[in-house]
Amino acid sequence: MERLRSYTVAHYRLLVWVAFPLLSLAMHAWLLDLPLQGIHAWRQCETASNVVNFATVDNDLFNPRVFNLFWPDGLKRMEFPIMQWLMAQPVRAFGDHVIILRILSWLLAMATMAGFFRLIDLVMRDKFLATAGAWCWLFSPVLFYYGINPLPDNFSLMAVVWGLVGCMAWYRGKGWGYMLLGFVWISLGISTKLPFIVFITVPYGMLLGQLYRDRLKGLGRVAGLALAGTLALAPALSWYLWVIPQWTGNGVVKGILDSSAEDVPVIVKSIGKNVLMILPELLLNYASVLFFLVGLLQLWRGRLLRHRLALPFGLYAAGVGAYFLFEINMITSVHDYYLFPFLPGLFLLVVIGLRWFVTAPLRWQQVLAVLLIAILPVTAGLRAYGRWSEQGMPQGLMTNLEALRAATEPDAPIIFANDLSPHISLYHLRRFGWTINADEFKPDDFTHWIDQGAIYFYCNSRGLETQPVIAAHLNELVGEWGGIRVWKLRH
Repeated sequence: MERLRSYTVAHYRLLVWVAFPLLSLAMHAWLLDLPLQGIHAWRQCETASNVVNFATVDNDLFNPRVFNLFWPDGLKRMEFPIMQWLMAQPVRAFGDHVIILRILSWLLAMATMAGFFRLIDLVMRDKFLATAGAWCWLFSPVLFYYGINPLPDNFSLMAVVWGLVGCMAWYRGKGWGYMLLGFVWISLGISTKLPFIVFITVPYGMLLGQLYRDRLKGLGRVAGLALAGTLALAPALSWYLWVIPQWTGNGVVKGILDSSAEDVPVIVKSIGKNVLMILPELLLNYASVLFFLVGLLQLWRGRLLRHRLALPFGLYAAGVGAYFLFEINMITSVHDYYLFPFLPGLFLLVVIGLRWFVTAPLRWQQVLAVLLIAILPVTAGLRAYGRWSEQGMPQGLMTNLEALRAATEPDAPIIFANDLSPHISLYHLRRFGWTINADEFKPDDFTHWIDQGAIYFYCNSRGLETQPVIAAHLNELVGEWGGIRVWKLRH
């Protein structure tokens, strides 16, 4: 262990800024030109739709569009789309290629990993633990998977991690400007995904702790910084005050309040799955679980709950816990990326546990720690690679994509069936229009879309084609590719 520690401390810059990113890039290289598919392709395609439409339709930051015309003119304002807008600029310059989205997402992931390294360095003041912590972070299976997938959650996580770095730099005496910078970064993270609002507990908690320790001395300076930090949060909060009233059918706003007594067994089951399966398997990585458990134990045995940082990080823990319980009916055991706000705290506990192993007196404990650290890339890859599959994708779409795009004019509105999502098929075809989920088909919707100007009907379901309202509007058959028929619609 001492030899590894000495080497790491001597070469931490090379490891964090060169070796770790190169290994990550090598492990993802064969996926960089893969079309958006796999777990949560729905959300990825929605994000990518924003990017493509910024690049090709309207570059106005305040007008994020998707291809689904359920939202009038495709305008769908959810999170503040700064990430999508920034990604759109290289797409405008170099063309609409998925590899651009994946490389930009990977760069975000590397920036987040570097931020976590700096955060642990400030918390622990130990270059070895900071480097080892960055390594563990890098191979969280959920981060390994989403690290090349376009999600606004990636941007929010990067922003709040660097926000925590600013807060910790202030805590270590580097000046008030760092705390204000922390507020700005956290505000940016909140603007791009609202659940990250839980991170405002850290800077406010640090300021409260400072007042308590100084017995209210410097009250004016602390109050001024708190006010400045609150003003830094104002743009993010203003965005949501504007757009939330426009949201329809979004269960995130009501959370668990939208549940009934019949939902209680499902909620309890979801909590159990998150704790027993999602946490060790996807968030941490099985090879980091032992470090995490020891870290939890050290909170008590090491009297860390009495530490000066216990207040801000305790408030953060309470915040993410309340968020989890409030949104559990939406998170269930499916939306793993909703759990991103937990990751900085979880991996701080991993590093606390790792510190115990590093200083353990018995050689076998140190050897075990080295072995667990070494197998992290293997266990991350084994868990994550299978997630880039075509499961849940519209049948026949991906293998016949070019022919299906060429079958109709780029500006002709379409209806696509069967697609379980509002975004996957329309994004891949780069067509505005509507989608049908066969299990939820409503004849009146089809008629309405005809009236709204739908020109073509893409269909991989022979049963849907026999529906009277659909059959009545089928005109000539343009062609069939991989079981997907393309029909010209009769008005």
